Amino acid sequence: IELWVRSGDSTGDFQILVGRGETDFFWNISILPSQAVRFTMHDRTQDIVLESNKKVSAAGSALGSRWHHIAVTRNGTSGLTQLFMDGLREGHVTKVLRGVLSSDVTPLVIGWSGDANNALRFNGSLDEVAICNRVLAPQEIRSHYYLARHYCKSFDTPVGIMPIGDSI
Repeated sequence: IELWVRSGDSTGDFQILVGRGETDFFWNISILPSQAVRFTMHDRTQDIVLESNKKVSAAGSALGSRWHHIAVTRNGTSGLTQLFMDGLREGHVTKVLRGVLSSDVTPLVIGWSGDANNALRFNGSLDEVAICNRVLAPQEIRSHYYLARHYCKSFDTPVGIMPIGDSI
């Protein structure tokens, strides 16, 4: 799973970026009130929780709001789960979970928890949410981050396109 995130004004609440699940088994990527990024995966008996040391800068912070690249990889066979932020690994854990989603119709939620009360709604912008059917290598995650940074003057402006005939 990978995505770009730009936090809005901090609400002081736990905010869901993307997730899927049910009561007995779920996963999500969220922003904590501290502005750290958290990945959580839960089955009936145990949890995987990874948190970033780096913070997502909110619009009202001294750093201002900027885009951050978040990625989580998980190898279901070995149990290795890794959290990356801006191309760097922020944490990892190896734990095999036995739970599975019991239904193929469990919705993927983006920017909120999926409940009728709009609980845990994300205040900010998300872009390029991608769920891969394989584990991305750390080098691929770094290249996704650096390639996007290289081709943009800033993330508030469109990506520049090289004119035909120009060489790299």
